[in-house]
Amino acid sequence: MDTYSTNRVLVFEDSEEQWELIRIVCKDLPFPVELIHFSNGNRVLEFLIREGTERVSFLLTDLNNPHMDGDQLIQMIRTVPHVAHLPAVVFSSSDERRDIQKCIKAGANAFVFKPTDFEEFEAVIFSIFDFWCQKNKVTLY
Repeated sequence: MDTYSTNRVLVFEDSEEQWELIRIVCKDLPFPVELIHFSNGNRVLEFLIREGTERVSFLLTDLNNPHMDGDQLIQMIRTVPHVAHLPAVVFSSSDERRDIQKCIKAGANAFVFKPTDFEEFEAVIFSIFDFWCQKNKVTLY
């Protein structure tokens, strides 16, 4: 089994403030992570179609984005055979049951509430990245 020295994570987040928080927290992770930021869902799709998912651990997406929501992006990814298996985690400030159901129906692997408290935010990001970059091995096969 091959393991990669650096995990690539695609981040679809339109808020510069939220993106900056994610970037800051990830600097303190105890393993290397290469974050690739997108504020446009179409750019995520273009990247995946062009590059594939070979070194991509997962997609972290906000739910509500202009032009394309996270669930719409996931649904589109699931229709592209060579990237359809990419794990997708929705990271949202919504905790509405209908939003969660909509994302799972679209093919999200997880829906995680985005806390407003920085320490909680940091702990949640660590947990997400630890699981999808370190513990989950399914996407390596």
